[in-house]
Amino acid sequence: MAKGKKKLWSYNTGHKGINWVRVYERSQSPKSLYIEWYWEGRRWQRALRTVMGHPVTDHRIAMNLADNMAATLEQRHNDKAFVKFRAPQEVTSENEIASLGETVEKYHAAKEGVWSDHHRKSMERRRAFWLAHLGADTPLTHISPAMVEGAPMDGGDSTKRKTLMYMRGLYTWAIRKARILPLSYDLSGLEVPAVTKGGLSYTVHEIRSLLDALEQECPEAAWMGHVAWQTGRRSGAILAVQPEDVVLFDDYALISFKKEHDKSKKPGEAAVSGRGLELTRILLADERDTMTGAKSDTALRGWLYRAEERAGIDRIKGRGWHSFKRAFATAADNMGAASKQSGTRRETLTGIYEQDWVAPKVELAAKLEEIVSSNRTGSGT
Repeated sequence: MAKGKKKLWSYNTGHKGINWVRVYERSQSPKSLYIEWYWEGRRWQRALRTVMGHPVTDHRIAMNLADNMAATLEQRHNDKAFVKFRAPQEVTSENEIASLGETVEKYHAAKEGVWSDHHRKSMERRRAFWLAHLGADTPLTHISPAMVEGAPMDGGDSTKRKTLMYMRGLYTWAIRKARILPLSYDLSGLEVPAVTKGGLSYTVHEIRSLLDALEQECPEAAWMGHVAWQTGRRSGAILAVQPEDVVLFDDYALISFKKEHDKSKKPGEAAVSGRGLELTRILLADERDTMTGAKSDTALRGWLYRAEERAGIDRIKGRGWHSFKRAFATAADNMGAASKQSGTRRETLTGIYEQDWVAPKVELAAKLEEIVSSNRTGSGT
């Protein structure tokens, strides 16, 4: 009779909802242990080699780290509960007073150089909202987390989260960069709603149907779909691709993505093949500024929503072009390709897209093309 597999080691400490931490093995012969914890409604996981800067396989060291992190999280939880309803502190010195209006002006002046036009417009709207609600002349030291949370914000949890995160980012900048506030005013008591509905994925069957439907929209929309599926890149990065960023080869096209259009601010390359390569050749035959010709994300959403309607796919809130990226990651992992898209946190996925060589990228693109080409009808291929 075959012996059963050895149970993987794990150790947890703390209390759920406050300071629960777990360290554990992912395999029988781990190169490093992993750590997991919850904070502000989100689950966090890291390899201990990432946390410590070197591999950790000793269970005693891992348990000690877990106990220390649990103690830290408990302290943060207690501090958060204390500062949420703290009374505003009066400042006697004129030089120590910083008003909300003055601070946001300096904040935007310091940040606008690295913000995209779209992000800058969003931040301008949030600045106008907070100035109208709290008052431009209100000292930063008179604003408490409870006052910020009590603001009458419209929209869903995602919009409210972004609006609240604006204030948290402003205070963090004022403390750490501008150094015009003491650390005690970091808005650590601010309750920011966790958004878990986003990042939904399409199934492979839905991807196949959408690619067929995008063919009926226009060549640009079809190209966008194939590039999103075969490379896992975000829509903003694909939207910014110009003809000079594309190099054609016999059986694939290599696309370069500039770092200013990547979430991680790193340049990268990805390959497309099959129908994606055919569409790339078609688009390059015409003179154009960008490969898609679209001017905004609104146009891209229109393409996708109309394709969903043609394909008979239900419109589900939380699904969009980012769902191609999710489907790409799932399919690549299932194939053992250990895929990684540039723009994804280093700790979340391992992968081939951080390599300098091209062959694995081409191989992965070909495999993904094969998945959606099987049993396809009406694709135009």
